[in-house]
Amino acid sequence: MRNIMRKLRLLYLLTFLLLWSAAARDGRAQKLAVSPEDKTLVINGTLASGTTSFTRHFTVTLVGGTGAEAKQIQIRRSDLVMPGPNGEILDRGNLSVAAIALKPNQTMDAALTVNNVTHAGTYTATIKLWLPEQTEADAEVINLTLNVAPRVVVSPPTGASAQVAHCGLLPCRLSGWLPQNLIGNKRGLLLDNQTPSDVVIEDQYVVLRGERTGRILTAAEVRPSVASRILPASRSVPVDLDVVDRDTIPPDNYIGTLRLGLKGVESPTVVGFTLNVRTAPWAPLVILLLGVVAGRLIQKMSTPEALLQVKLLKRLFRIQDSMLQLRSGRDRQILLGRLEDLKARIDSGSETEQVLTQELDKLEIAVRLLRRLEMLEDDAAQITDVTLRTQILTKIDTAAQTLLQGNATECARLITEIEVSLREAQTNAADAADAAEVVRVESALASAREARITGQEADKVFNVTPARIPGRPERLLATLAGSDLMSAGARFWVLRPIFFLLLLLLLTFMGLKSLYIDNGTSFGVGGLYDYLGLFLWGLSADVVQRTLQNVSLPKT
Repeated sequence: MRNIMRKLRLLYLLTFLLLWSAAARDGRAQKLAVSPEDKTLVINGTLASGTTSFTRHFTVTLVGGTGAEAKQIQIRRSDLVMPGPNGEILDRGNLSVAAIALKPNQTMDAALTVNNVTHAGTYTATIKLWLPEQTEADAEVINLTLNVAPRVVVSPPTGASAQVAHCGLLPCRLSGWLPQNLIGNKRGLLLDNQTPSDVVIEDQYVVLRGERTGRILTAAEVRPSVASRILPASRSVPVDLDVVDRDTIPPDNYIGTLRLGLKGVESPTVVGFTLNVRTAPWAPLVILLLGVVAGRLIQKMSTPEALLQVKLLKRLFRIQDSMLQLRSGRDRQILLGRLEDLKARIDSGSETEQVLTQELDKLEIAVRLLRRLEMLEDDAAQITDVTLRTQILTKIDTAAQTLLQGNATECARLITEIEVSLREAQTNAADAADAAEVVRVESALASAREARITGQEADKVFNVTPARIPGRPERLLATLAGSDLMSAGARFWVLRPIFFLLLLLLLTFMGLKSLYIDNGTSFGVGGLYDYLGLFLWGLSADVVQRTLQNVSLPKT
C-alpha cells in the first residue's frame, strides 16, 4: 500500500513536470513580429487649417503558441521630437496607438495617430510593443518619422495689369519720353508667398484674350518667369512677364489669367491679368498736332488781324478797279505795281492798321486825282489856242508824273497854275467875243477847279505825319506795362511766335497724355475713330482756349 502511494506521488510529479515543461516551451516560442516595412514608419502630410492629425497603420503578428486566448499587447510611446536646437517637442499624449489583442498566429493592422500638430516640420518618435510575459527589453521597436509640410499659401494680386506701346516704324529708343510703364518688353507683378517654406513652381503659363480682336495670347507672346522657379519662404516674389514682340500684337485689351502650378497644391494659383496694348505714339502725335493747328487756323479767321486784313483788302480791290479805268498805261502800270506791294504788306500782317490805311489813302487819292487830270486833259484838248493847249497839256502830264513820284504839293501847284492860265484865257476869249472858245475854256476851267480841290486833298494826305512804328525798347516796355502802343496785329513781334509755339506744344502733349497715355489703354484698336477723336480734341481745345481768351467781363 505504501509502495502504491509512493508510485502515485511520483506519477503526479512527473505529470506536473511534463505540463510545466510544455507550458514553458509554448511561452518561449511566442513572440511579436512587426512587418519589416513598418519598423521604420514614415507619415507624410500637409498641415492645413482643418488638418492637425495624421494616421497610418502598421502590421503586427503574434507568432507561435497555441490556443484561442487573446493576449493584450503592452505599448510604450516616446515624445515626438523635432530635431534642431529650437526643435519643438510634441508630448507623447498626442501619439495614440489603437489597443492590440492578439491570439496565437493572429495578424492585425493597428492604427497609429498623431494628434494636435500645429507646426510644420519633421518629428521622430519610437513605439515599443511586447507581450505580457515579456519585458521591455524584448519589445519590438517602431521608429516613427512624421513629415508635416506647411500649407501652401500664395496670395496673388487682385487686378494685375500691364501696358505696352508699339515702337512703330521708328527705333524703340525714340519712345523713351513715354512713361516707363509703356516702354520696354519687361513687365512684372508680385506674388506673396505666406508659406513658411520655399514653394517650387512646377508649371507656369499665360492665356489672354483680346476684348475686341478676339486674339489669343499664350506663352509664345507673353512669357512668365520666376527666378529659379522657386518662391522663397515668407516673401513677396516678383514674377517677370516678357512681352516677346510687342509690335506683332494688335492693339487691344487682353484679359485672362496667369496660372502657376505649385508643388504640393492640387489646383493652380490663378492670377487675373490684363495686358493693354496700344499703337505707337507717332501717328497720334501727328494727328493731334494737325488738330491743334487746324483749330488755330479756324480761329484765326475771326481774329482782329484777320478782320482787319479783310477790311483793308476790300478797300484795296475797290481802288484796283478804279486804277483799271485809267486811260494812261504808264500811270496804270505804276499804280498797279504799288498796289501789289501794298497787298503783300497787308497779307503779311506785320504792320499796323494806321500805316496800311495811310498807304491806301495815298493810292486812293492818287487814282482820283489822275482821273481828274484825265478829264482836264480831255477838256483842254478842245481849246483852239494851240499855244495855250500845248502849255496846259504839258503841265497836266508834268503834274501826273510829279504825283506818281509822291510830290503831291508840286502837283497841286501845277494844277493851280493851269487854273490861273485858263482864267486868263477865259477873259481873253470873252474880249474877243469868241463864244465857242469861251464855252470850251469854261469847261476846262471847271475841270481844273475840280482837279485843284482833289489836288489839295492829295497834298494833305501825302503830307500827313506818318504813323511811327515804335522801336523794340518801346515795344518791350509797352508789353510789360500792358499799354496799347500798337494794334493787335503788331503788338508782339517776337513774343507772339514764341507763345504760339509754346502753347501749340503744350496743347499737343496735354492731349496726348489725356487721350493716349492716361485713357488710351488700347489706342489703335478702334482704327480711324481713335484718330478722329484726337483730331477733334486738338481742334476743339484750341477753339475753346481762344474763345475764353476773347471773353470780356462787363465793366462796372
